[in-house]
Amino acid sequence: MSERLTVRRRLATAVSAVALAGLLSVGVAQPAMAADYPSWSDVQTARSSEARTEALISRIKTQIAQLASAASAAAAEAAQRGAELEEADTDFQNAAYRTSELETQAAAAEEAAADARRSAGRVVSQMSRGTGGDLTATLIGESVDDTDGFLKSMSYASKVNDVLQTSYGRAVYEQRNAESLADQAVEARAVREELRIVAEEALQAAQEASVAADAAVAEQENARTLMEAQLVVLTERRAATEADYAAGEAARIKAEAAAKAERERLAAIAAEEARKKAEAEAAAGGGNSGGGGGGGSTPAPPPVTSGWAKPTTGYISSSFGYRMHPVYGTWRLHGGTDIAGGCGTPIYAAASGRVIYSGWYGTYGNWILIQHPDGTQTGYAHIVDGGRLVGYGQQVGAGQLIARQGTTGASTGCHLHFEVRVNGAQINAVPFMRARGISL
Repeated sequence: MSERLTVRRRLATAVSAVALAGLLSVGVAQPAMAADYPSWSDVQTARSSEARTEALISRIKTQIAQLASAASAAAAEAAQRGAELEEADTDFQNAAYRTSELETQAAAAEEAAADARRSAGRVVSQMSRGTGGDLTATLIGESVDDTDGFLKSMSYASKVNDVLQTSYGRAVYEQRNAESLADQAVEARAVREELRIVAEEALQAAQEASVAADAAVAEQENARTLMEAQLVVLTERRAATEADYAAGEAARIKAEAAAKAERERLAAIAAEEARKKAEAEAAAGGGNSGGGGGGGSTPAPPPVTSGWAKPTTGYISSSFGYRMHPVYGTWRLHGGTDIAGGCGTPIYAAASGRVIYSGWYGTYGNWILIQHPDGTQTGYAHIVDGGRLVGYGQQVGAGQLIARQGTTGASTGCHLHFEVRVNGAQINAVPFMRARGISL
């Protein structure tokens, strides 16, 4: 097991490095790429000869194809990292659930052992009182000349021995059972913590790949708009009009502004993470920060006084716990609560916090994970394509519109798979939210 975990940790670290390298090479963090796109001056110059025109047309078409290929590759990479994240996280969640069950069983067994010890003590005490306090002396004190009395004493002694053996045997059994379960719980906790490390590294790798994919798509869309406008002018063999230039220039400015904003956002996130890490190391502790945020155009349900809000509307179509998976037909842990409200139904942040994952997540489909100030996390799965309305590092407020219900991943219909995680482990969201005044 430990060798397997070590290999996976190394793989996750390597993947993380690859994903980060991809981020630095796709659009967002490399403005030089935009400088390589043809300018309107290049278009006007190319019109001076047929050969130049054809060459520039070929160049533009090649770059459009390269952008599409880069976006597709980045999306595939993100999907792969998301699948690996799900595998690592599933291992951790199963281990966490098993650990919780063992801890509960160990506590119950210890109580049963204590009860057995008390019961055995009561038996001995009661028998001692019935024989004047010296049970042994009473049993052997009968004269062997008194045959009837001696036989009665032996019969009584046999019964006493049976009772004592039964009480003592139960106490010993319960104690050993409690110790065995406690040992199993200790081992399970160790495995759980190893798997937690793997899952956290996989989360980092998957998020970096997701950011790179989103950046590649944005770059493709913005740059393609500019180059397609130029391509129209070149293929029609005409001079660029003011409208052509305005459209292309607007696309260029938009692309550069978006790239700059994304670079600044990622730089701010990196700086904040570095600051938090430095403070945590200096204080040998640390904490999470939360915050408010803007919202979408759809009205959000107001947060309740507890600071929590209902994540969506609809009925519970599947509850937390082990079940037969509706798609794969296997018995597995369902770590969330499914709320079916229909395709496109708004999804809201259950509490204020920071988005620590926004992207593809294996069978979860499109997935958003939010870290809240108290350390709790909430997750939102099966979001419709194009329905993730918040990105990595963004601060959100309770009740803020963050997504819309869909059926991406392994899903049989539009719904929200809603999760609550404490110490990273999935728990039943229904009682957790009920305790905060929210009925799912």
